[in-house]
Amino acid sequence: MELRPVEVGDRAALDALFSLADECDGHFPIGEHKYLDLMVGAGPSTGLVAVEHDTVIAYVALSPPRHDSMAALEMAIHPLHRSHAVIDELVREGVAAASEMYAAAVRVWAFQPNMVDRLRAAGFRTERELRQLRIDLPTTESAPPPAGMEERRFRPGADEEAWLAVNNAAFSDHPENGSWTREILADRLDQPWFDVEGFVMLWEGATLTGFCWTKPHDDIGEVYVIAAAPAYQGRGVGRFLVVRGLQVISDHYGFDQAMLYMDSDNARAAALYDSLSFRLHHVDRSMTLELVE
Repeated sequence: MELRPVEVGDRAALDALFSLADECDGHFPIGEHKYLDLMVGAGPSTGLVAVEHDTVIAYVALSPPRHDSMAALEMAIHPLHRSHAVIDELVREGVAAASEMYAAAVRVWAFQPNMVDRLRAAGFRTERELRQLRIDLPTTESAPPPAGMEERRFRPGADEEAWLAVNNAAFSDHPENGSWTREILADRLDQPWFDVEGFVMLWEGATLTGFCWTKPHDDIGEVYVIAAAPAYQGRGVGRFLVVRGLQVISDHYGFDQAMLYMDSDNARAAALYDSLSFRLHHVDRSMTLELVE
């Protein structure tokens, strides 16, 4: 197996690899941010490609250290090449690349049990669990907008700064969602799946109090990003927005099922989603390794 830096000409083969992994696992192998970084150059991620007999068998996405000095890895591996030896070599090379970037630690997202086992053997520890929840639609739940607030759709060219301020404040401690920039947002708004009808915003006068951004997939709708502004949490904003988002996924997109992701330690969100009859579909694990003592 040869490992080398990713090249522009690799994109088609990598897209086919991602699709195969998604079909076999029921789970896309790398996160949206890293996928778009690779395909359209929207961010700072780099990558390594594993080739065997002129066939791409794996991809290691690598994001450089941020303010916490933590580099991030995600791996897509061909279903027929997931031996311990292949996984171990990909992990070693990914960690070495992170070390060359002067990262103090490295984070890896693990989606399969064998990946979790190999990361533990390499000294990684579980840092975070991300749960995917699902719900059948249409829902019978209803929730009126909180008093004094009104719903409307996102307005491209007018609402970007308000959305960024609320999103980054609501997710200030979140490793992925808390550092969106105008450029990242513009890229997402330019994606073929974007639809203003799926982007619900809640306002009190000129103040954005929360939002629910939904996203269509092939056979399921997603509550893509949802948040209440910190000053408005606990006032029914979140419940209204998630119920409204589910209605949009059912009525506008026509899906009979919706999904969302939440951190396992988010007790407030867990209580809300449990009350709405969401059920656990699967758990992804973020695992870390300290590189600097």
